[in-house]
Amino acid sequence: MKPHKRERLKARKAVADSGKRALISLATQVRDISPSEADSLDRIIRRIEAWQHRGPGGL
Repeated sequence: MKPHKRERLKARKAVADSGKRALISLATQVRDISPSEADSLDRIIRRIEAWQHRGPGGL
């Protein structure tokens, strides 16, 4: 893999990881989450994880 491509992949992963951490932090701060909101957060986290593998065009 070319060095510049490796750097772009590392940057994308860092952004996705920070977004996932922010969502998890938010979910733990909110104590009264309805089931539909919890599903929503779970869906968003799964999309972030998928984005790590597909790139920004995949959303």
